[in-house]
Amino acid sequence: MLFRSSGIVIDPITGIIDLASSAQGTYNITYSTIGSCSDSSSISLTITPNSDATISPVSSMCETDAAFNLTAAEIGGIWSGFGIVDPNNGTFNPSIGGIGQHIITYTISGSCGDMDTVIIDVIGQADATITSIGPYCNSSPAIPLTAIETGNSDIWFGAGVTGSQFFPGSLNPGIYTVTHVIQDLCGDTAVASIEVLNSPDATINSPGTFCDDNPPITLTGVDPGGIWSGPGIQDINSGVFDPSVVGAGSWTVIHIFSSSYCSDIDSIT
Repeated sequence: MLFRSSGIVIDPITGIIDLASSAQGTYNITYSTIGSCSDSSSISLTITPNSDATISPVSSMCETDAAFNLTAAEIGGIWSGFGIVDPNNGTFNPSIGGIGQHIITYTISGSCGDMDTVIIDVIGQADATITSIGPYCNSSPAIPLTAIETGNSDIWFGAGVTGSQFFPGSLNPGIYTVTHVIQDLCGDTAVASIEVLNSPDATINSPGTFCDDNPPITLTGVDPGGIWSGPGIQDINSGVFDPSVVGAGSWTVIHIFSSSYCSDIDSIT
């Protein structure tokens, strides 16, 4: 008994074919018996290559990146997995997949099919929006700069900025631009305007000594405005003091600037 075929690696006795060592193609294989009643028969055998579904490497991406087509060593397969919006073209949409790691499978069907998987890492988009935006007084100490999110390699820059702190005391009154950059893969950049205000000076100018029958006078401070309080004060906004109301004695009057940003206080007897 003999197996014969040209171009294929076959054991002539057992008929075992070494597919890995045989070239691709179609072969005519003949099986013959020997002896006085010999016979033979032939069949056609086709060796086809194994499919290769190996997926091309995919880098990490941002959730806001545009959809794109995955690729593999051979075309013609079907793509599946969370975030795949076109199974034939392998279109992956990061915003559909969402933040996290997604297992994507590529399958080539058929008798010599193949399958491969890849993990796609989708990263959330950073938000560098600055939250510490003042205003601040030019007498204020250093202010830590803050943002909705920070990264591993934040950069802050602008007038009055050192590291991640803002020093209003180093600036004149005005509006200054501060920039925050998150340099991560899915980083972000934000710009904010920070106003620096002039700190008020509530120091009271010395009014001297009065007689209890003197007419009312208007007290003044180094800076105009503010609120006045104390015995004899007739108008808290203008600082009118009437000696005749309080009479003889020593009386303490207070001048105060109070706001959410800049405050100062002084008193005089």
